[in-house]
Amino acid sequence: VHEAAVSTEGIWKLAKWARTKSHLPPEPAKMPDLQWQGSQHSTVNEKANALYERFYPRTEADLEDITDSYEPGSELIIKQSVTSKDIQAIVQKVKPDKCPGADEIPNRFLQVMGEPLVQALQALITAVFKYSYFPKKFREARTIVLRKPSKPDYSNPGAWRPIALLSTLGKIIETLAARRLSDLAERENLLPDCQMGNRTSRSTETAIE
Repeated sequence: VHEAAVSTEGIWKLAKWARTKSHLPPEPAKMPDLQWQGSQHSTVNEKANALYERFYPRTEADLEDITDSYEPGSELIIKQSVTSKDIQAIVQKVKPDKCPGADEIPNRFLQVMGEPLVQALQALITAVFKYSYFPKKFREARTIVLRKPSKPDYSNPGAWRPIALLSTLGKIIETLAARRLSDLAERENLLPDCQMGNRTSRSTETAIE
């Protein structure tokens, strides 16, 4: 608008856009060609491969310093029964408009489904715990990349960051499993007293004490 106000050429450009393109949907943002390992990547597949190599380098982990302290017969039992109250407590607290995964089911939809969804999830999660099997469909993620702010050169794959979008149904199962594991760790005293993060009844004041 400012260009059109101060330049005659700008007026004509604005008029041409209004006549030929104003009715079209906005064009999606286009990722610039990427420079990676001395080569330029311009196609969608080439960019995806360059980002994959940048985000997920292949490395060999050194496991020699890990000792197995597991003793046969010392299994730790996780509570397997699931109640509707367990599921409602999770569904009510999820952020309604977080971006969904490949199934495109938003949290807001789960929240308005109410009791029918709770009953279905109760049966599903009970089976997951009983058979110790997490459905493969919920393990699939749709990975998208976002620009890191204020980077000088977005042709560098390092100027982008990946986020993994998972199934909202799968994340409800994961949340409940994580709570059960946390309760088990507290009950069996598996965590050192000096660990403060991600524990109930722990705070900065507790750490200082």
